[in-house]
This record gives sequence, structure tokens and C-alpha cells, in this order.
Amino acid sequence: MENDLWNSWSPWIKNANSPWEQVLNLASRKQYSKNDIIIWNGQIIDELYYLKEGEIKMVYLNPEGEKKSVWYIESGNIFGETLFFLGNQCSMMVTCEKDSIVYVFDRKVVMEKFLNNPVIMNDMLTRMAGKIQTLTRQIYDLSLNSPKMRLYRMLYFMSTSRPDNILKISQQDLADLLGIHRVTVNKLLVVLKNDGIIEHDIKRKRIAISNPLSLLELIEKGKN
Repeated sequence: MENDLWNSWSPWIKNANSPWEQVLNLASRKQYSKNDIIIWNGQIIDELYYLKEGEIKMVYLNPEGEKKSVWYIESGNIFGETLFFLGNQCSMMVTCEKDSIVYVFDRKVVMEKFLNNPVIMNDMLTRMAGKIQTLTRQIYDLSLNSPKMRLYRMLYFMSTSRPDNILKISQQDLADLLGIHRVTVNKLLVVLKNDGIIEHDIKRKRIAISNPLSLLELIEKGKN
């Protein structure tokens, strides 16, 4: 149950068994280094992307330059599909969190080869529906839960998805994901650290959940 909730709420899109592996011969292969930009803000998307290896981050930008991290996508997933079909100017930036290999399908291939392929289309629609569900839950969380509860929930569900309960993420990335100021994130983490619930290494961008049960208790108390 907890894993189902995490999967429908988490900004991390995990590695998945993918039928796209069977059609990579129709795409062009591109290799990127960590921190490279794959999609620029303002770019018109006329291609569909498949992440073969690595990890990417998708960040939305407003006209003032403020940003919000929305997705972290692992290998075995497509990305850019919404922008591809809408044909709008891109309002986000996609960067590499790790060295990555991306396969790029041009519009002609997608329209001629994939629209009549039920396996590919079912996979694409399922992934798009999952993203919509996640965004809906994030909007609910942002609207109805306090910054403290949003951080607690994020830390707890992130920790349960990792066998060692260790999260490799910076305060700024947490703040971007949650729509909270970094100073607020820092203050809340200090309280959790002083209470013995987490161990926090700022320089190494590492948060270890020492006592996930106590963190869950805080979340349950916040519901009452």
C-alpha cells in the first residue's frame, strides 16, 4: 500500500520494463554528460525522447527565472511526450543528473510507425496517465498540507523506496520539489536531526533516515 502511494505521488519516475527497447533502431542515439542540457527552455519539441541509460531532471521555469523541479526520470522511460503532441514552446529545461544515453525519435517515425502500434501507444498513454495522477496528488499536497508535513511525507516515502534509507539530495533540490524556501527546509531538517530522526550531511548532499517509524508517527499526528 505504501509503495502504491509512493508511486502515485513521487516525482521520481523509476526504471520500467519498456517496449521502446524493441524500436530503438528507428531512433538516433545521443550521448550526454552529467549537467548537460537536453531540452532548453523555449525550445519547440518536434521529437520524442527515450532514456536508455542515466538519469535526467525536468525543471519548470517561470518568466522571472524561478524554477521548480518536477520529475527525476530514470532509464527505461520516455520523456517530452506532452510537449511533442501539443507542439507548444517548452517552458521547462531537461538536464542530466548522470551521464546519459538518449534515443530520439523524429515526428515522422512517431506518426507513421507508432500511432498504429497498440503496444507502444498503450505504454505511452499509461505513462502519461501516471504523470497526470502524480501531478494531481502534488497539487493536492501543495494546497492542503503545511510545508512541514510536505517535507516529512517526502522524506518518509523517499526513504521507504531505498533499502538503506539514505537519500542523496540537496536542500535546494528538496525545496524546489516541495515549493518551499530552502531556509525553511534547513530549519525543519535541523529539528529532525536534533530529535534523532535523521542524519544530515550538507556537504555530501546526504540525508539518512535513522528512525523512519518516528517520522511516520509525525506524519500521522499531522493528519489529526
